[in-house]
Amino acid sequence: MKAAIQKLLEKYFEGKTSLGEEAELRACFREEKVPKELEPYQSLFRFFEEEKKRQLGSGFDDQLLQQLKKKDKPVKIRNLFPQAIRIAAAIAVLIGAFFIYQTINKPKTSAKRIVWENYEIKDPKLAFEETKAALRLLSSKLNGGANKAAEEVEKIKKVSKIFK
Repeated sequence: MKAAIQKLLEKYFEGKTSLGEEAELRACFREEKVPKELEPYQSLFRFFEEEKKRQLGSGFDDQLLQQLKKKDKPVKIRNLFPQAIRIAAAIAVLIGAFFIYQTINKPKTSAKRIVWENYEIKDPKLAFEETKAALRLLSSKLNGGANKAAEEVEKIKKVSKIFK
């Protein structure tokens, strides 16, 4: 009998039993004495029997309809992303201000001070010659830039003639 019940259980859990076979299983598990291997299934089938006997109360339908008709306030979902961006921006500003404050109030290091009097030319003729040399250098650099600009303008004129 135990082997037949186990075969029926396998069919039952596969969903291949007929109504008669299911009734036979229920009758078998209703008995008080069941083999030890089948005891876990006995509580399952007893649970099914008890649930079959339970019925809904008379006012269940009315209660269900009242709950369905009751309108709750719609729940607002708050988007926290903009607030998080504001907080992050405020923190960034505070950190920046802290570093700027640190650099401004940083004690001055003892850097060597340049004494320009040591480099000043005392002889007026030599000062004049140095000034002329500096101005020549400046003039050559400016003329070189002007020549380069003129070359580029010529290239642009040639290209503009092609596209006209």
